[in-house]
Amino acid sequence: MEESPIGERVNEKFRAVPDPANKLTDKIIFLIILIIILVLVLGIVLAMVVLVNKKNDEKISRASATNNTNAVTENTVNNQTTKQKDIEITYTTKIVKELTVGNAKYICREQSPKIEGINETAANKIEEEIQKINSDIWKDIDKQNTDQSIKDILSGIGDYYESYEIGFTQSYKVKYLNNYVITFACDFYGGIGGVSWATQSGISFNLKTGDLIKIEDIVTSKNNYITVCKEYVYDELKADSRYAEVVALHGKDYEEKINTAIEKLNGYLTNEGIVCVEIPKYEIASGASGEFRFTIPYEKVSKYIKEEYDFSKVNNKASLIKQNYIDNTKTPGTVIKKNK
Repeated sequence: MEESPIGERVNEKFRAVPDPANKLTDKIIFLIILIIILVLVLGIVLAMVVLVNKKNDEKISRASATNNTNAVTENTVNNQTTKQKDIEITYTTKIVKELTVGNAKYICREQSPKIEGINETAANKIEEEIQKINSDIWKDIDKQNTDQSIKDILSGIGDYYESYEIGFTQSYKVKYLNNYVITFACDFYGGIGGVSWATQSGISFNLKTGDLIKIEDIVTSKNNYITVCKEYVYDELKADSRYAEVVALHGKDYEEKINTAIEKLNGYLTNEGIVCVEIPKYEIASGASGEFRFTIPYEKVSKYIKEEYDFSKVNNKASLIKQNYIDNTKTPGTVIKKNK
């Protein structure tokens, strides 16, 4: 049976009306797709953030590794602990002069340091300066004692001993070390048969450049620095047990020698401060009283020295130092009496 036109229109109308259930399904699918897209976008963003952070961490790690390249071991020099590259110094002792008469000898020895672990140019400058100090010492000794005068001494004593030795030695040892400065203690001792000589001083160098550090180059106000040093030294001297002897021997005249020594601006840097004056034996007291040495704390002259040398404020943690000694010579002063 053929469907009437009216029936066709009715069926067509029903076919055109959408099913509500289908609408709901479409919305759900759309939301699911939207959520998936958001999750994917969020995942991509998080992945990018993680990647950027990882790269930054790698940069920081590489920078830290570079900064710590020299950090190879724990260091306890000057009672401080830090991580630094090792500085190794080898001192070689050699004979610079030898005179012999019979069984008696006059021998002069010196130590020469070889420095490793710092800039090679700086190390060479320090080594050359110390060699110059050694040369000046022997020139001064030769001026005071000719070879003939030494031989006369040797000939007068050699017959009484199986072995007899006189002479002098100049030696070095690191007294102070931080990341900026290295200070050597310089010991000179010996004699020519009479009163023995024994003096100690010091010399400071810039560890980065190898330049000799002169006190006059690190003070910002020379007059104020000298004034503060004088006040400090006189207070310390009056509290010294040797002060009564100084006054008894020299009255007030000793002040001139101290003032002159301070005004020369000689000195060197230590952990405690700046050694601003050294008075040798016999200068202001008896030989038994020894040398007079005064070290002014950094904080007392802080206003009058360059900031980079004010180790009361600047980080002065020490580097690790290893010191080796090579000495194939005999120790001076050996005396062996003959058997009678």
